[in-house]
Amino acid sequence: MSIKVKITAVTDIGKRKENQDRIAIDNIILESHQYFVEKEIFGQTFFLVLDGMGGEQYGAVASQLAVEEFVRCTKKYSIIVTKEMILEMLKNINNKISDFLRSNYAEGGTTFSLVVLNEMGYIEVYNVGDSPIIYMDEKSATVLSEDQSLAGMKLQYGMITEAEYAISKEKNILMAYLGDPTNKSLQKIYYNSYRCRQGGRIIICTDGITDVLSIQEIYKILYDEQKDITELINQVKKEPECDNMSIIDIVIQGGGLDEDSDVQTES
Repeated sequence: MSIKVKITAVTDIGKRKENQDRIAIDNIILESHQYFVEKEIFGQTFFLVLDGMGGEQYGAVASQLAVEEFVRCTKKYSIIVTKEMILEMLKNINNKISDFLRSNYAEGGTTFSLVVLNEMGYIEVYNVGDSPIIYMDEKSATVLSEDQSLAGMKLQYGMITEAEYAISKEKNILMAYLGDPTNKSLQKIYYNSYRCRQGGRIIICTDGITDVLSIQEIYKILYDEQKDITELINQVKKEPECDNMSIIDIVIQGGGLDEDSDVQTES
């Protein structure tokens, strides 16, 4: 069995001096500004978005170390990559970044948002930090990941309202990230699994986009206005101080999926 997908990815420096975001699709680390492919998926396909933090140089180093270690690990496996393998990779990535930063007397880290899609239309979602993973179809948009910023945690526990969250400066304070020397972030790795429906799409992006556009605005651009993710980037770039922006858009075009089935939580 297989499923057909359309994959589009864009990364943009925005108004910053360097791009600290990184994207990997399977074993390809995206170097160019845009990526597009239509393909059939057999087995597992990996989609990874990272957003480095720690000021000039070290944010980019942290996200680069993370993406290189992830690709190195996944390349060596000829079998199905399990949850346990992913969690071990995250431990190794965290240690590699924190060791580098310690040796350079620096602070930093990176977010980590991963989707593993298989030929049955099931996705596994992993995230550390605040780079969101969103599932969309013609009915609605659902955030599949966990916002592990201070504002996101307060919203989750009912300490602030949606309106307060939307304007909160505490969205910039991460409660979990890779490169954490205390290893406490490894205890906060978010995981879940879902089953997609035919015609659905999975969006993975950095907060350079969602700090400017709400989930509803993203949905409107992609579905109501029938535009692509480059339009999201163009909208954000109108902001005078826009951050790095990276996004992967995975559209489930066909295969052995039930068109009428909704996304389902599996764990």
